[in-house]
Amino acid sequence: MQFRRLILIVVACLSLWTCTGIDSAFAWGTTGHRVVALIAERHLTPVAREAVSILLDSEGKASMADVAMWADDVRSLKIPVQPLHTVRIPLDHKPYDPAMACPKDRCVLAAIEASTVTLADPEAPTAARMAALKYLVHFIGDLHQPLHASADTGEERVVSEARKRKLHWVWDVGIIRAQDMNAHTLAGLIDADRRLKVSTRGTPVDWALEGRNIARDQVFPPLRGWRVDGTVQLPATYALDNWPVVRLRLKQAGLRLARLLNENFR
Repeated sequence: MQFRRLILIVVACLSLWTCTGIDSAFAWGTTGHRVVALIAERHLTPVAREAVSILLDSEGKASMADVAMWADDVRSLKIPVQPLHTVRIPLDHKPYDPAMACPKDRCVLAAIEASTVTLADPEAPTAARMAALKYLVHFIGDLHQPLHASADTGEERVVSEARKRKLHWVWDVGIIRAQDMNAHTLAGLIDADRRLKVSTRGTPVDWALEGRNIARDQVFPPLRGWRVDGTVQLPATYALDNWPVVRLRLKQAGLRLARLLNENFR
């Protein structure tokens, strides 16, 4: 599988110290990705917790939150084929078609599948399994950001808080930043909120379709009514109004990541 080979290439690159100049590209933002990792850690079985701890210890890390942004950090590596952090599902009501949304298996869904396989392979080098863990932690987070599962990823610039921003940035960073809390506080509050009913059933494809549906039904339709002189002006309450959606997606991502890891390390 192409992405499994890529994991080994990334590991080799890092071992040769060829990855200077790393530049983070935000998806859910640092806080959001750390929230997902922290929620997942709260729900690991003892067996999975021990297995994850051993892998993290191989790089001197204490928590999955410490590696939650790694997959963004390595995007600056000079590697011919990098995994995409999105899956471009059309904004319609059709089922997932990998030929259209994930050509050549180059999308976040294919990367999640390959990472899961590598992580479960006892013959894979520790460094490769650790890389797979880091990819999985990040990509499950990405998958739950609605604009990472949409054919329209929200590159249009909008006015948010008197500044022109990409709509994608608003959903990656802006809505979470407006909560003005660190990752540990947010993770604790979100995980403890029993009003957030989360099903961990299904597959990553199902979870991506949830995101596509949110983008189709909730993210894009209101924009038409907010366009002034050709520019979308987001209302001052946009972050507050959409926080319930983001909060639920963060909790879903954390609990579903925990489920995948628990199944992997039985």
